[in-house]
Parts: sequence; C-alpha cells; structure tokens
Amino acid sequence: MSLRSIGSNWLLTAIAVIVAYVLMPYTLQALGEAQYGTWLLITSVTSHLGLLILGLPMATIRFLAERTVGDHEDLNDAVGSCVWIYVILSALALPIGLALFLVFRTLYNEPIPAAIGPQVPIAFALVVVQTAVGFLGLLPFGIMAAHDDFGTRNRVLILSTLLRFGLTLALLRSFPSIVALAGVLVACMATEIILGLAMLRRRYPHVRLKPGRFGWGTTRRLLTFSAYVLIATVGSQLIFQTDALVIGKVLDVRLVPYFASASSFSIYLMGFVIAAETVIVPVTSRLVAQGKFGELRDQFLMWSKLSVSLTLLVVIYLVVSGPRFLGWWMADHFEGPSGDVLRILMLSNVIFLPVRAVSLPILMGLGKPRVPAFGFLITGVVNVALSVLLGKSFGLKGIAIGTALPNVAFAIFLLVFTCRELDASLKTFVRYVVPRPFLGAIPALAVLVWFHSVVDVRSFPLLFLAGVLMLAIYAATSILYVFASDSRLDLLAFVRHKVRSFRAPAPEVSGQ
Repeated sequence: MSLRSIGSNWLLTAIAVIVAYVLMPYTLQALGEAQYGTWLLITSVTSHLGLLILGLPMATIRFLAERTVGDHEDLNDAVGSCVWIYVILSALALPIGLALFLVFRTLYNEPIPAAIGPQVPIAFALVVVQTAVGFLGLLPFGIMAAHDDFGTRNRVLILSTLLRFGLTLALLRSFPSIVALAGVLVACMATEIILGLAMLRRRYPHVRLKPGRFGWGTTRRLLTFSAYVLIATVGSQLIFQTDALVIGKVLDVRLVPYFASASSFSIYLMGFVIAAETVIVPVTSRLVAQGKFGELRDQFLMWSKLSVSLTLLVVIYLVVSGPRFLGWWMADHFEGPSGDVLRILMLSNVIFLPVRAVSLPILMGLGKPRVPAFGFLITGVVNVALSVLLGKSFGLKGIAIGTALPNVAFAIFLLVFTCRELDASLKTFVRYVVPRPFLGAIPALAVLVWFHSVVDVRSFPLLFLAGVLMLAIYAATSILYVFASDSRLDLLAFVRHKVRSFRAPAPEVSGQ
C-alpha cells in the first residue's frame, strides 16, 4: 500500500482537525450556546441525507479501480453509469430534505429559542442544497481515488477546508448567525466541485463524465455492493450523528456543545486511524484478484498493529490531558462534563477504532460487506437505545456509555469474523498486534502522568509541552521496541537506513 497516499490522507485530516478546533470555540463564542446547539442539531439531522448516496463512494472506488488498467471504453462505460446514479440521488435529496425539515420542526420546535426560529428554515434549506449538490462532487474524487491519485484529491479538499476557515472567521465577525455558517458550506462545496472537475479533466482527459453511457449490468453491481455499504453507513450515522439529537430531546439543547466538543476528538481520531481505508479497499481487491492471500494477511496484521499504536498514542494523551485541554480550548466549565465524556469514549476507541480502520475496508475489498454492514446497523440501533435509556438516568456520561459499550462489542465480533474470512489465526493476531504496542506505551503514559503530578497543566504551552514529552518517549519506544525487527514493518531498520543515507558522502564526479 502507498504510504505516500496514506500520508496525504493524514495531512488532510490534520488540517481539518486544526481548523475545527480553532473554529469550534470561536463559533460557540460568536453564536452562544443556544444558537450553536441549534446549528449542531441542523447538521446532525441533515447529515442523514448522506444515506442517499447508498455507499456509492466506496463502491465506485472498488469498481473503477478494477478498470483503471484496462481500455478507456470499459472505464467510461462504468463512469457513465455512475453519473446517472449520482444525478438521480442528487435530485432525490431535495424533496427528502424538505421531509426532514418537517420532522425537525415537529421534534425540536419547542427546545429552540424563539429568537433563533426565523433563521432555522433558511439555514436548513442551504445545508440541504449543499448536501444534494455535493453528491455530484463525489464522483470526480472517486475517480481520482480509483487511480490512487489521493494527492490531487486531497489538495482540492485542503483548499476547501482553508476556504471554510477564512470565510467562517470573516462572516461570523460581521454576521454571527447560523445562516452565515450554512452559506459558508455552500460556497466551499461549489469550490470543491469546480476544482475537482478541472483537475479531473487536466489529469485524466480520457475520462468522460457523460450520463449517456449507461449499463444496467454495471449499475446493478454497483447498487448491490453499495446497498450493504448503505446499511453500514446507517449504523455509523446512528453511532456518531444521533447523540446530539438524543441530548436535544432527552436533556437540553444547551448541553449539545458539551458532548459535541468531546466526541469531536473521536471523530477526528477516527479520521487519522482510517486514513488507509480508501487505499486498503482497492489494494485488497487487486490482491484477491491475483490470489495473493498470504500477502493480504500480512497487510491485515501490519496495519492492525500500526492502527493500535496510533490509537494508543492519542488515547493516552486525551485520557490524561484531554479534560484540561477542553477547559483551555472551550471554557473552564467544559473540563468536568466534557472531560468525563471524552475519557469514556476514548477508552472504548482503543478497541473499536483499530478494528474499524482495518477489518471493515478489508472485508469490503474482499466483496463481503454483508456481515459488517448488518453488524454496524445493529450496533447503531443498540447505541441509540442505550443512550436514551442511560441518558435519562446519568446525563451526558450515560449517553457516552451508551455509545461506548456497543462499539466495543461490535469491534470484537468484527475482528473474529475478519480473521475467519482471511483464514488467519486469532491467536496469531493477538500475539502480534497487542503486547508490544501496549507495553511500549507504558513509559509514555508514566511520563505524562508524572508531568501532570508535578505541574498544574492548564495553559496551552504546558499542554503542548506535555504532548511533546509524551510523543518523544512514544516515538523512541515505537522505533526501538514496538516495531524493531518487525518482519512486516521494521521502523528501526528504516531509521538506520535513513541515517546512513544522510551521512553517505555524495559521489564524486570524474573530470573529463
């Protein structure tokens, strides 16, 4: 798999995280808790429009990746079918968005303050239009991903993220409203579509985005695969996008920012850990087509161990320093309630995220999405039920527990199923993936806890220093112990090679 492609995905996620963590407290301060909570409710409800896309982005990548090597006519036949599907779904999004608005008005008319009420229909409509038009913008990026051209795709998305950052800062300073935030999303989506089409035409002139080419066989294969991705997406939406709705209904809309600020760490951490997903799916399909199942099992083990290591790095810092960071980042009174939510979610992510990051895309690449799809759906339903039940009794912590427990149970099930499908020993997996990352993390955890015991870590410089100290220890143990002499990913040998290359003298040029 291309580390460069995954690194490009990491860069995009890192920039998105930085932008989000600058904008969230700024937006909260500009709008106030009630108006910002209303905005989070709107985006949470409208995010369910994404279910219309039927999992087509992943299906498109997998399907087109098989045709990037063949003749252009075969590829364009497949692209033409995709165009038809994306256009139809984009048109369907508008009336369904209207239906969602009526549901939103019925459920949340009373919790929303009267002063904000007139803005809600306009903001909601703009977000629906942005989502519907955004469906059309997904196809160019899917074609780039099928060609392993993640660098071009991510440059466009990074530019859009930076544009959103600048426009949000400028507009909220003069027009602090949820309508302004919705307008920013529309402007950024238009930018993505224009640049995506321009880059696609420049780099792949042989690809024709014409809806005239339509094949029922291609469409049937795409929809069959994407239907299972849809089911998984529904489950994912229930897991990650309904907590705000539950809080707004069961507790108070003003508490939504407290949960959202903590859960955002989980969402962006997932973005880092699953950065390899769009690369794993097409690579898995190619390895299966070539009959290289031994190499696929090695990839599964290597990426699982790397995902566990990356997850532990972030989880340790957020469990120890996260509540203090929330207090500095948002406001002092966020440290207690948001910090409790953060710790619960992070501890569950130690198990959930590495399995979600590697097992799910491998199963999709194998063409076996049914079991994980329905597993995701069941997990999402249990998540909502537990969150409602525990939220009434234990508040925000109950909703966090209702999210964490089903995720852990699903991860264990998915891991066992993936090992069976790959004919890989679960015992071998545990022996290779678990001990060294966890043992190697102990020194970094000890240093971080010690630093907090001797210093009152509340300011950003001290929070940053704590992170740097921990990262230095973690990097050292990862190179010298966790991945040292690893037959699949030997970081110690890699570092030694780079050092030797750096020290090697430049070759002399003989004179004429």
